[in-house]
Amino acid sequence: MRMPLAIQAKIMQVGNSLGVLLPAELIRSENFHKGETVQIAVFKQRKIDLKKFMGMTKGASSFERGHDQVD
Repeated sequence: MRMPLAIQAKIMQVGNSLGVLLPAELIRSENFHKGETVQIAVFKQRKIDLKKFMGMTKGASSFERGHDQVD
């Protein structure tokens, strides 16, 4: 079984619908043809504001592994 490919693409307006353009390199490498049916898995990319997490552990004691703990 082949590993799924992951590409990044922007959603565009196509008439009254939305569409995604596949990069030409992907079309060539997968030998896609007009009218062909493909399966697409969608993972929405979310932006995380790392500033929210800065300073979360202020005042917390540092972590030290005990001698009795095994790696």
